[in-house]
Amino acid sequence: MKTDPVVKLLEDVQQMLEAMNWPTPYEVARALDLRVISGPVPAINLEPPPTIHLPTTLVGFKRAHTLAHEIAHVMLDWREIDDELLAYYAPECAYSNLEALANHIAGLICFPQPFLDETLGRFGFSPEALLFMAQAKDAPLPLAMDRVVYASDDGNRAALLFKKGYLIDFSATLWLEAERYDFVDEPLKRFPGIQLQPLPGGTA
Repeated sequence: MKTDPVVKLLEDVQQMLEAMNWPTPYEVARALDLRVISGPVPAINLEPPPTIHLPTTLVGFKRAHTLAHEIAHVMLDWREIDDELLAYYAPECAYSNLEALANHIAGLICFPQPFLDETLGRFGFSPEALLFMAQAKDAPLPLAMDRVVYASDDGNRAALLFKKGYLIDFSATLWLEAERYDFVDEPLKRFPGIQLQPLPGGTA
């Protein structure tokens, strides 16, 4: 039985990260012989030697995550997953999926598995876990949402971020009839069966 190339890549990434004792994005780049240089916008050039361009204005977690995101695009290209998606889907859909995959792989790198396991062991699958991860890494909350939701084996996980009735962002392993920035005045009616748990301190 042929293994799904995306599943295989994600498994290989996790094994690599574990073997390297949960490296930083910069250590991953060096291990893959990827040059990282300054550039006006985040970009990759796969001509030898493969190079990632990062603006000097990016700092902290944003810089690390952007680098991890670009590393993910290199991996997707090397495995020819981008070509496969473009062969089967309309370009807009294919590129959207590639961006989601790159963000997911970046999450594996920037939110290492031991950190995720420790957080979930302490807080469980809860808004407190998401907020703790985001604050500990100085990361945007939606990236923490993605990391927790997609790490779950449960096919019915979702995290939704509302602000003044608008759905600002969401991550889900189940199908939601929703788009970002939808106005949702009654979430329990819009999404039957969900359990709402507010973020601590009225964050959202």
